[in-house]
Amino acid sequence: MHIDYFDAAHTELLQGINLIEASAGTGKTYAIAMLVLRFVVEHDLALDKILLVTFTKAATEELKDRVRSRLAEARRLNAGEPNKGNDLTVINWLDQLDIDPDVIKQRLELALLNIDQASIFTIHSFCQRVLREHALESGQLFDAELTDDLSSIKQACVDDFWRKEIYSRTQWQVAVLTANYATPDALLASINVITDGMTVYPEHEALDDALQALERLVNSAKDEVVVYTTAIQTSFNDEKFNGSYRDVFEEQMPLLTAWLLGNITQVPDANSLALFTSDGLVGGLNGNKFRASKTQTSAERKADYVASLAINTTPFDDLADAVQHVTLVLRRTLLETLRAELDKRLQQLNVLSFDSLITRLSEALTGDNGEQLANELRGRFAVALIDEFQDTDSSQWAIFSTVFGVESHFLYLIGDPKQAIYKFRGAAIFTYLDAQKQATHRFTLSKNWRSHPQLVTAVNALFQRDNPFILEELAFHPVEPAKSVSDGELRNSNLGLDSDVLAPLVLWQLSDPEKGYWKKPAAEQEIRVTVCNEIVELLTNDYRLQPKNQRVQPKDIAILVRSNRQAQDYQNAL
Repeated sequence: MHIDYFDAAHTELLQGINLIEASAGTGKTYAIAMLVLRFVVEHDLALDKILLVTFTKAATEELKDRVRSRLAEARRLNAGEPNKGNDLTVINWLDQLDIDPDVIKQRLELALLNIDQASIFTIHSFCQRVLREHALESGQLFDAELTDDLSSIKQACVDDFWRKEIYSRTQWQVAVLTANYATPDALLASINVITDGMTVYPEHEALDDALQALERLVNSAKDEVVVYTTAIQTSFNDEKFNGSYRDVFEEQMPLLTAWLLGNITQVPDANSLALFTSDGLVGGLNGNKFRASKTQTSAERKADYVASLAINTTPFDDLADAVQHVTLVLRRTLLETLRAELDKRLQQLNVLSFDSLITRLSEALTGDNGEQLANELRGRFAVALIDEFQDTDSSQWAIFSTVFGVESHFLYLIGDPKQAIYKFRGAAIFTYLDAQKQATHRFTLSKNWRSHPQLVTAVNALFQRDNPFILEELAFHPVEPAKSVSDGELRNSNLGLDSDVLAPLVLWQLSDPEKGYWKKPAAEQEIRVTVCNEIVELLTNDYRLQPKNQRVQPKDIAILVRSNRQAQDYQNAL
């Protein structure tokens, strides 16, 4: 689909799904406020007919302030009351309108009068409002309590699961099931990162079936283990295996044998289970004994040697996989149980979680009264503007697309798709790409209003390459600078004219380590020292921000880190 640049003041307002792809500093919030202004004036829509959804309470307050300011500014300019801070965009927009100024004034004053009734919500507050006001259509209770702490309810569910799935089993099965997660708390922690919107693989499988398959593989492997042990120990005489493999073999082989024969229940660790696997045997060989020859590679020589031992690794390969698979099935079973039991308990307690708000509304829209509910919401809102759309998951998108993704309505999705690649944000890139495919119209914001022109040019150069974000559907759209060259320039008044401007973008790379490779603590220390030295340089050598010629202050400098610990380390270092 062709992508056009979006002009918040002049691009035609189009029905259907409009996807506006933004970048940092391109005026996303300004564009949203401008869209509200245009719908109020050009389409004579009341504020409560325009739905704005964002993702934090702070963002809702900021949006309300921006909308109020834009409406007030338009009213002032329409009345011919310019001041020093005139917004040329609003002035040009007003000039091209074919609407009587008195009508514009009336519409703006009504909107400002009703600003506190503006429909600006977080996704959770929107879902809560719909479920409460449309309880009959959605099948929800009128007076459900909202909570953001499900820990005690989850703990009760997992404790019941543990009693049901662990207590009733044989000692051998219990040892297998608790080998990796010894307590209910540990098992719950292993799935807490999985949210409702995620697709989970593999498909759900009965835990009894996985345990029975493991028992069959144990019986198959135990018939071979004694013979193969002798073969491996004999091969140690020619020193074809490295010392670490021999040490693990001598230490762990008795435990593996005892477990296979049923003499102990303690499950061997992964290193022990790998002793007779194909990867374990090949990985245990001494590389110096199997260097490449003129006719064979090192890998081929190793494979030939393992074959000469006449060891059938298949039962042991399958066994090692099966032990891990049982743990995976246990976690998967708990996940399925939680998804069913947690919702059931919440209904029994008449409690809704923030996540269940979204789930309940999504389910209500696909239920028996779903079309009636969707129609009522369409009648209430003519326009929906979704801010920070890159953070929208599949359930949230199902709600917006079902209700507002129709030809009769205006649905605007505004966000930065480049941020949707970051897993730590909880972003859902494939949800974004699904919306991208469904979009009737696609736009991108074209100007960066925040950064220096040289920095904008540098970032454009950095990312203008084939598939910079790996996914072909996620393209990089270069932006134009809106600032002047002198605005925000960083100069050192002590340097000559030819070298007094700092480079807009600098990439640092660690030097070669003294030995081997950089270990994380040493690398962090090296980076921290370099960053702190750079900050001291900026603060003490008369660097000045243009055009006001103001010295660089600590508040002008930002350091982005991944954790509170790292932030504290930088504070201590400075």
